[in-house]
Amino acid sequence: MGDHLRKAMIYPTPSNGLKKFYLASAIFESRRLFLRYLSLPRPRFMRVRDVSDQDPKTGRYHSKSYLVHPYYNKTGLLNRWGPEGWFVWAFGGDAPGSKGDRYIPKGYLFEEVGPIIMNNKWLEETRAWEEKLRVERPVRCPLAFGR
Repeated sequence: MGDHLRKAMIYPTPSNGLKKFYLASAIFESRRLFLRYLSLPRPRFMRVRDVSDQDPKTGRYHSKSYLVHPYYNKTGLLNRWGPEGWFVWAFGGDAPGSKGDRYIPKGYLFEEVGPIIMNNKWLEETRAWEEKLRVERPVRCPLAFGR
């Protein structure tokens, strides 16, 4: 809080240790602004991808990492018995495939994400709304005025 508000609310002046925290906050904020506005984007091979590309056979997506519960992770030798699987198991988590189909190892489609009882409900209505919006509001450049 600022000095005026601190004095108005009759709070004591912060200690020197807290002022060092403000210095750390300023450093992190300047780093954030530098990375956001002055640095180049990462090359494609260095980008972080937590979701796999769409499986050409099933059209489903899979998660590539997990911390405690391996939702949407493929069950495989490296996923289950690799270093990440052992680490998670040692700290009480579940490895992919350890509880059968509970964590949906087959992957997901976007319309299936959410509570199980809602899977594939309202698909026809949603697709009808999408088609209606596609007809009413075609995609075009928002800066192309009057075209």
